[in-house]
Amino acid sequence: MFVFSSRDIPHIIETVITTIEPARSRSYKPIPAYVLFLSARFAHNFSTPELLEELLEATVTAIRSVTKIKPDDMALTAYWISNTSSFIHFLRKDAGLRHTSEAYQEKLEMLLQDMVHTIIQDAERRMEQILEPAMLEHDTIMGLDEVRFQSVWAFNFWRGIGSGGRTNKRASAPPVPSSQSRSTESLRRTSLQAQRPSSPTQRSITPRTVTTMMSSLLFVMQIYDVHPEIIYYVIAQLLYYISCEVFNLMVENRKFLSRSKALQTRLNLSILEDWLRNNQLPSRLTDQLAALVQLLQLLQVLSQQSDLTTWIETRKKVELLNPAQVKHVVSAYRYEVKEQRLPAEVTKYVLQVVADTEKVRRQEAEAASSGSESSSRRASSQISGSRAASIFEAEENRMDKARRTRSGSRSGDSNTERDEEDADQMSLTMNSKIWNHFLMPKNLAARDGGIERVFVPQIPEDVMSLLDSKTYF
Repeated sequence: MFVFSSRDIPHIIETVITTIEPARSRSYKPIPAYVLFLSARFAHNFSTPELLEELLEATVTAIRSVTKIKPDDMALTAYWISNTSSFIHFLRKDAGLRHTSEAYQEKLEMLLQDMVHTIIQDAERRMEQILEPAMLEHDTIMGLDEVRFQSVWAFNFWRGIGSGGRTNKRASAPPVPSSQSRSTESLRRTSLQAQRPSSPTQRSITPRTVTTMMSSLLFVMQIYDVHPEIIYYVIAQLLYYISCEVFNLMVENRKFLSRSKALQTRLNLSILEDWLRNNQLPSRLTDQLAALVQLLQLLQVLSQQSDLTTWIETRKKVELLNPAQVKHVVSAYRYEVKEQRLPAEVTKYVLQVVADTEKVRRQEAEAASSGSESSSRRASSQISGSRAASIFEAEENRMDKARRTRSGSRSGDSNTERDEEDADQMSLTMNSKIWNHFLMPKNLAARDGGIERVFVPQIPEDVMSLLDSKTYF
């Protein structure tokens, strides 16, 4: 135990929290947690509850202040994630402090979660500017820049179907007059060149740039002995962020919505998956990339959909994509020259799904605002036709499953979270600001393989000398 009095608390806090520098030595990394725990034991066993409360309150305030001042200091944040989790572990394990410090354990857990979110947001800021050149502009497939696309008229083809216009089952691009061939080809090549990175800096950005940044973060968390489950949470959240941002870049820029670009992007994404395997991280983390993977899968097989039955089977395999996203992909897809177009019946089906889903959403919203459950039930039954009803039921099941895959809004408000989830079900883009649900590890001493680390709280002599000016052991 570390003996102190109320007047010594500012000195203790300054020494082991405010001014201490992160140390990589195994014996020195948990020094703040050791000092604070030994002080708490003394206050609980030999002093008053007021002294313990004063110490714990000062601890929470000081750690929050230190980490908020330097939110972009990855090492500092990782250091305090490690020490805070160790301190919580010590409080839980001590028979006397387990119950008397429950309120402050909750505060420390909330502080720990805030620090985890801080290190994630810092990594997101670092990645934000490189995702497009790294994941979408970087090409390794030879001849990709030689791919030619059908005329722009095809972009509006589906609208004629949606408005009831007559079309052939399949359509091909109209022939380009010979007098325009050379100028059209010149414009196409110019457009393709404009889409590719032009500066040496952009060309040097690859998927390896992303994995290098993630390796640096992983190294820092491991060197400061951050709990493995917290590390997995951080990596999972970053993968989700990458997935959302790349997904949004693709749907917001038509030049990425093609079979060839989807193939290249999938190859780039596989480098992230290889990185996870090479670092022996859980395979479940790839689940965070699922929506992007499904978008890429749909783009790669879109022109192979020969009839409605084939489309419905394909749609079941990309269930994380909502109707609005599927409609956008179908309408904005860039067909390569001689690439088969979607049959008219498939395009009509896609439009009908969106129309039926939006109709029922509006009716349910009206029913909810009036508080009438019976009106809500009638909303689903008012969709005409058995096929339309089955379409809506299938979409409801798909969206319910997709909703269960995510939880936790960055706003922290449960009502806001539900509203955002409902909106996301018909949103064109994905919300990269949603948090995965954070679960505090049950055993904060556990390490890889289920092996429990043995902590022996003690204070080195040089640290003791810093504390000894006003305190004694």
